[in-house]
Amino acid sequence: MCSPARAGWLTGRYQQRFGHEHNLPPAYREANGLPLAETTLPQVLKTAGDRTIALGKWHLGYAPKFHPLPFLTGKAGGRPHQTLLGKSDQVGAVRDGDLKLVIGYQTNGVPELSELASDPSETTNLAASRTDEVKRLQKLFDDWGRDFPAPLWGGQGTEGTANE
Repeated sequence: MCSPARAGWLTGRYQQRFGHEHNLPPAYREANGLPLAETTLPQVLKTAGDRTIALGKWHLGYAPKFHPLPFLTGKAGGRPHQTLLGKSDQVGAVRDGDLKLVIGYQTNGVPELSELASDPSETTNLAASRTDEVKRLQKLFDDWGRDFPAPLWGGQGTEGTANE
């Protein structure tokens, strides 16, 4: 997706209405980027109580003032997100604050709980001693994945899917 299309999608406006109808030139300039006065869809969703993430490439300005995550530049402390969730094949992970839970075939079905602040290499499994935290994080993960549609690929071949 080109920079103008991305800017239009993020703002819900025609790019020509706010001066972002061309790709950004490759040279760094303080003025080149999505105008900071534009309201973006993630901003609107966040005010409505939704959680947002930054995903994929940005290409909406090179100057630090245009960066989506000041955390990447080292100019802001803290975490960009309190809670992160992810799933790949049969492995799932949830991080909430300093706790990270990994579940799935990689762990032979045994949950692995790590305290990232004191054990950043995730060498100690705290799941057996912190069962309440395991349940809480498992619920976060289950609630997040509940509304995911079933995939229509990979040979499931059930009636009503793309594999009929």
